[in-house]
Amino acid sequence: MVKESIEEGQLSSPLIVADKPCENGCSGDGHEEMGGSSATSVLVLSTLIAVSGSYVFGTAVGYSSPAESGIMDELGLSLAEYSLFGSILTIGAMLGAIASGWIADLIGRRGAMGFSEVFCIMGWLAVVFSKDAWWLDFGRLSIGCGMGLLSYVVPVYIAEITPKNLRGGFTTVHQLMICCGSSITFLLGTLVNWRILALIGTIPCLIQIVGLPFIPESPRWLARSGRWQDCEAALQRLRGENAIISQEAAEIKDYSETLQRLSEATILDLFQWTYARSLIVGVGLMVLQQFGGVNAIVFYASAIFVSAGFSGRVGSIAMVAVQIPMTTLGTILMDKSGRRPLLLASAAGTCLGCFFVGISFLLQGLQGWKELGPIFALLGVLIYDGAFSLGMGGIPWVIMSEIFPINMKGTAGSLVTLVSWLGSWIISYAFNFLMKWSSAGTFFIFSSICGITVLFVAKLLTSFSGHIGTVEIELAPEFVFTASLVLFDQLVPTKTADVMVKPKKKKHVEEGSTTRSLIIKEKPKAHGNGDDDGGRGVGGPESGGSATAVVVLSTLVAICGSYEFGAAVGYSSPAESGIMDDLGLSVTEYSFFGSIMTIGAMIGAVTSGKIADLIGRRGIMKLSALLCVLGWFAIMFSKGAWSLDLGRLSIGCGVGLISYAVPVYIAEISPKNLRGGFTATHQFMLAIGSALMYFIGTSVNWRILAAIGAIPAVVQLVGLFFIPEGKLQYIAENHLQAKIGRENDCEAALRRLRGEKLTFLWKNKKEIDLLVSQDYTETIKQLSEGKILDLLQWRYAHSLVVGVGLMILQQFGGCNGIGFYASSIFVSAGFPSKIGTIAMAAVQIPTTIMGIFLMDKSGRRPLLLVSAAGTCLGCFLVGLSFLLQDFNQWKELTSILVLVGMVAFNAFFGIGMAGIPWLIMSEIFPINMKGSAGSLVSLVNWSFSWIVTYAFNFMMEWSSAGTFFIFASSGGLTILFVAKLVPETKGRTLEEIQATMNPFSATE
Repeated sequence: MVKESIEEGQLSSPLIVADKPCENGCSGDGHEEMGGSSATSVLVLSTLIAVSGSYVFGTAVGYSSPAESGIMDELGLSLAEYSLFGSILTIGAMLGAIASGWIADLIGRRGAMGFSEVFCIMGWLAVVFSKDAWWLDFGRLSIGCGMGLLSYVVPVYIAEITPKNLRGGFTTVHQLMICCGSSITFLLGTLVNWRILALIGTIPCLIQIVGLPFIPESPRWLARSGRWQDCEAALQRLRGENAIISQEAAEIKDYSETLQRLSEATILDLFQWTYARSLIVGVGLMVLQQFGGVNAIVFYASAIFVSAGFSGRVGSIAMVAVQIPMTTLGTILMDKSGRRPLLLASAAGTCLGCFFVGISFLLQGLQGWKELGPIFALLGVLIYDGAFSLGMGGIPWVIMSEIFPINMKGTAGSLVTLVSWLGSWIISYAFNFLMKWSSAGTFFIFSSICGITVLFVAKLLTSFSGHIGTVEIELAPEFVFTASLVLFDQLVPTKTADVMVKPKKKKHVEEGSTTRSLIIKEKPKAHGNGDDDGGRGVGGPESGGSATAVVVLSTLVAICGSYEFGAAVGYSSPAESGIMDDLGLSVTEYSFFGSIMTIGAMIGAVTSGKIADLIGRRGIMKLSALLCVLGWFAIMFSKGAWSLDLGRLSIGCGVGLISYAVPVYIAEISPKNLRGGFTATHQFMLAIGSALMYFIGTSVNWRILAAIGAIPAVVQLVGLFFIPEGKLQYIAENHLQAKIGRENDCEAALRRLRGEKLTFLWKNKKEIDLLVSQDYTETIKQLSEGKILDLLQWRYAHSLVVGVGLMILQQFGGCNGIGFYASSIFVSAGFPSKIGTIAMAAVQIPTTIMGIFLMDKSGRRPLLLVSAAGTCLGCFLVGLSFLLQDFNQWKELTSILVLVGMVAFNAFFGIGMAGIPWLIMSEIFPINMKGSAGSLVSLVNWSFSWIVTYAFNFMMEWSSAGTFFIFASSGGLTILFVAKLVPETKGRTLEEIQATMNPFSATE
């Protein structure tokens, strides 16, 4: 690396070496050594030792809530005295935060962690042996000092030792262990005395102190201290004995040498224009994190539940059960989705959660609504806890450790950490007084601040994940930059990629045994390397198009059918008791009523593909809406089981048609860069329909509920006259009906969908050329019309196994059994069915929204894997609860396990397994086989749905625990199936996917 003279206010050459040409198969980004480093045993051990401090942090935060009643009763503390005890932790943390950066720079990251644990151990022992408020406060203050140090040094240490491709996930383990510490403290606090709970808090402190001598110091801190040989030795230990570290070591060394020429940074040096944006982002995130109410809710969770009329113990345990899996999910998604999308989803969820809690307190003063208050309080706190754990809990600390240059990191870290703990103290101390003023108003204020967080992140935060190294972020012209070397200019941002990161080359689509590609080859880019506005990865032809008004309207009209689907699925659970009482049905008769919808869906599925090819996507949606309207009216006016079953069968036929037509239509009209998200709205509206049926069904008669179910079908019938047909339908008609090509109609539809003014831009012209090109159209026309038996050929084996396999595993995972009979499951487990079904509905909607946001960010496969793992865990917890009932063990926990398991199943199912199998089904089959394949796949889905829903009640009579353990096993098999067989389809056109998965010769 060439070293240049440093002049005040300018940098004559970048501190990051330009990428060298790749040789010997280096990674696409050109960083052979740094770009793809793996997690070595030393790296994992170092992270585990470091996050023992994070666990201590969590235990301290979670201690005050379960210990509140015990301490106040035994030591006779007043509310004001306990508020001081709870909040003095943050005063200590502020003291620790002020000194954290200086201490970490002076004695190193390991030394700072060891120093902090001394304070924590002293504090816990003072609490254990305390006889009055004075000793309690002293111990809590000492623990706070240690926490203030840990909250800065742990994420910084992990960020400095990890390779860039693993940095996000590893650093987020800090928040995961905070979550685990807090959650386990909540749980243990319900079982043991507050003194024993404090003694348990010393264990992770001792583990960290013992483990610190066995892990290396941060290479970046060693380089900054001039200890070059120690730096290289530590880096070699972290990367592995056989790793080549020369490039990474050289960059760290050169960067550190440059920074050593600068004067020692003080806190006043931060207040320069050079660091303006980093300071605003770092401080702003911490202020918004704290004023969003997190520590108030965590410190006083039990009191919040009691004030809302809900069991404090049950609520706290439910928080624990939600917190850990959501933090784990955030850790998995950190380097896949990026920081910014997770922060946006997290902030929106915390906003919604606080709003629900505020509503719960508001309802307490309204006659007739009081019974809903505890339900909203539970849902709100759980949603807040889950959403906060997903992003807002850990990501601000990750970003803080990334955006400041090394010479300013200690000072900046102290300031940011101080601000965080100052805000925490203000909120935690004032919370009880705010609650006395207005409980509802307090949470509405928190909700408003979380809403501001969404805007703050959207406007000011740059998204970066594993593609940029720690040093590169510190130097990135989009952030800030080496001390007093790079002047930040907000009005003219510089592209980071031009300075540091070599763009990845687009991978060619594998064509398998295809003798002639169905995909038109890309034209050469007209300007340079494609990094200009004319044709690159962002916004260019490879990205697809934008969401025009017609695409949005067409999607909204189509997913009215999805809402109808959800309403039909969600109807049977809330209507069960009303129908059985009014019409005198037996369990067998109602089981038949619930499951006959799947028989109708099978009938619809068998014919769905053929009908869609015959009368078009719009035509089949009209037919399905008509069948649904007729079915709802039959149920509404039914006098006996016969008319009920006829109506349910008619709705099932409509749903069978919808389940194929809607995702296929949306996939065909949306650009490839938006296809995942748009198609996922099918599942979102399905979740909305099911959730609203749960909600409304608790308040209205089953006949009125049926009338409400007919409304979206009527809306869809009207709207279908105002939207265009699917673009591939025109080509399908050319082939299947042997008519003259309708290329003009196809182009007209694309004009409406992509926008009149944009049609002839390169990106849309390419899409039109692709669809109506002589090569593609003629190849399609040469194929015979696809039949069901034609699918049973080797060329379609992969697509068929994936499509059919996902549907079987989706149904055998128990989704419709749980969805149809949720009320009876809760009753069997001894939990109020009304509260349980509302909890399921409230969780289903935000998690489905999250799945939509992450669909085109994380990809289909990661979401499917996370979703399958979550549904497996949910079913296991429900099965465990029934097993404990059978053995008369822990009866007080069984109902909680059922609630947590059902909510977890619903949440994780909504993220991926609900909608992605239908999306993949609409992507992987070629157009000549799509009708037949769609019919077959939909038929398989509804066939197994009928088997599960009809057999469910009988299986529950056989063994409730065994039933859910079978569902859990199916979820485990789904993980293996997805990992081995399901391809990633994100960011690829339908034609690319189909040509890769279903290779065929154009001459066949």
